Amino acid sequence: TMGVHPDSLKPFSIANAPREDGLIELHIRLNQDAWLQEVAQQQVGDHLWIDGPHSQMKLMPEQSLNIYIAGGTGLAPIKALIEARLAQGVTQPTWLYWGASFVEDFYLSQPEWWSVGLHERVHFVPVLSNEQQAKEVNWQGELGLVHQIALAQHPDLSQAQIYACGAWK
Repeated sequence: TMGVHPDSLKPFSIANAPREDGLIELHIRLNQDAWLQEVAQQQVGDHLWIDGPHSQMKLMPEQSLNIYIAGGTGLAPIKALIEARLAQGVTQPTWLYWGASFVEDFYLSQPEWWSVGLHERVHFVPVLSNEQQAKEVNWQGELGLVHQIALAQHPDLSQAQIYACGAWK
């Protein structure tokens, strides 16, 4: 959790695998929320309050099928887990489903996602949920709700390891 004051903490997930330099990456979507506006006005040298990390999401052993499902900025902990998995070595089929309402909500381009590079066993599936925008931009990817697309493409989850995370707001 993070906040500008100790009594204003909000939940955020670390968006990178552990690094030797201790850098912690967060993905924060700016909107009209007063709390987010206050965070966005912070400058280098300002103090933020942090509580954590908490072990709510951790990398489990690979299974014969590994599925990561992210909605919006819920990509943050999913990205961290995939980076950690890539660093350990990916030996099994791995699928990343990232859902968004608008094309511009896909805020990272695929090659920038993992500093250790993409792997031939990691498959990326962007999913747009806004039908109207899909028509406007001639969307060529999957259309619908991200979890439903993942389930439709992988109906047998009996041997799967699944991670899922959505945005907090």
